[in-house]
Amino acid sequence: MGFAGLGTWIERRAARSPASAALVTEDATRSYADLAREIAAATTMLRQRGIGIGDRVAFHGGNHPFALVSLFATTAIGAVWVPIHPARPEDEVRLVLEDSGARLLIRASPATHPEAGISEYEAAAFDAGVTSAAFPTWEAASDDLAILAYTSGTTGPPKGVILSHGNVLWDVIQMVSECGIGPADVTLAAAPFTRMGGLGVTVLPTLFTGGSVVVPPSTDGPAVLDTIARNHVTVLFANPDLLQAMLHAPGWRGADLSSVRTGVVGGGLAPEALIRAYLDRGVPLLHGYGLTEAAPIVSLLDQDDAARAGSVGRPVPFVEVRSVRSDGSICAPGEVGEWWIRGPNVSAGYWRRPPVRDADGWFPTGDVGVIDADGYLTFIDRASSVMRVGDVAVYPATIERALYGSPGLSDVAAVDVDGRIVVGIVADPEVDPDALLPVVGASIAPHDVPHEVRRVTEIPRNAAGKVRRDALRELLKDR
Repeated sequence: MGFAGLGTWIERRAARSPASAALVTEDATRSYADLAREIAAATTMLRQRGIGIGDRVAFHGGNHPFALVSLFATTAIGAVWVPIHPARPEDEVRLVLEDSGARLLIRASPATHPEAGISEYEAAAFDAGVTSAAFPTWEAASDDLAILAYTSGTTGPPKGVILSHGNVLWDVIQMVSECGIGPADVTLAAAPFTRMGGLGVTVLPTLFTGGSVVVPPSTDGPAVLDTIARNHVTVLFANPDLLQAMLHAPGWRGADLSSVRTGVVGGGLAPEALIRAYLDRGVPLLHGYGLTEAAPIVSLLDQDDAARAGSVGRPVPFVEVRSVRSDGSICAPGEVGEWWIRGPNVSAGYWRRPPVRDADGWFPTGDVGVIDADGYLTFIDRASSVMRVGDVAVYPATIERALYGSPGLSDVAAVDVDGRIVVGIVADPEVDPDALLPVVGASIAPHDVPHEVRRVTEIPRNAAGKVRRDALRELLKDR
């Protein structure tokens, strides 16, 4: 038996538990046998369209079942899956298609863009009634490319992160180990399948072990709460925005969350008060850190480490993290530096880009933080987000954390404007921007305190929800 490539997982699971629910949506429940049949049909269709080993197949859409069908079908024949977030603007979609060299684009809804220069089909074109045909067999090796996942492009054009079959498998092994995910679990799939967080944190680990993945009809707070209660969800992954939406939904107090045994929060600032609100409802949330380049898991904060508020935990067992100074030397415990990571789930690099790993296999994340004497990580910000005020480095996230959760404040972001730190806020009319300066000044170092707080109608963000700081800077300059 060869390496258990990603494309074989559902077929293997269907052989063991064919009737078990694999994927639950608002209108249907697919067993592992059902899902395996759909994947086999899509595999045949891909081959009939001329897709072969190494070809790139792009999927553009939301959490449609065919996102997963196309992932497993593509990787089953040795082709490479290229997920594209549905909210990416069309110019970025085209950039991803051109850079990846995709031979086929699949959208979850009809669309026509002949100028893209590739074939395009609706997901509906791949139905389970296709007659199987004989095609050459292919077995994956651990380092064969499986997924080409593009970065959000906050600091430049999106880059294709190379993720092998082995990278994905090791990510799943570590999440199964850390969270105890198994066949009895029901996982909430609210995060996009087209981002590695939406796949690698809980969805792929659940399908790997034979559990059920439940897709809510929408990602607003009430719909997610209803999905959790109706389907007896046991495991969830969400970013802080969704957790806040659930917390402030009208049905929060009466929502049945008794089935949830664990949750993972990542992808943004997760204040202690938010985690505490869920713990008070009996839902323990594990704060974590990850990135696309690690498929995505790097660290998790165990629920027993409540005393380490603000930390994103220690590295998962097979990942190493070091904090590095600008001269390449290793930081002392508690010293701010760039995080470099190494492990079997860490990418080899970027598609059609120069190598980034050093000779010992360490990968620079571009993220800045500290590692304390006990090995706990505290994330600060992206290195590229640093603001300079004289000789002092100030990170926007330090200011944003201090204001996060302030009454009447719905969004916040800080940038440097002509040598001054200015904070843009989206807030209720009664919020006085000037009154927020002493609030933030009470919890951060004096050199981090912003010079001004200004009201804006919207914080510019990209498809991944990350702040477009250049756009915010221009917005604040014009005021």
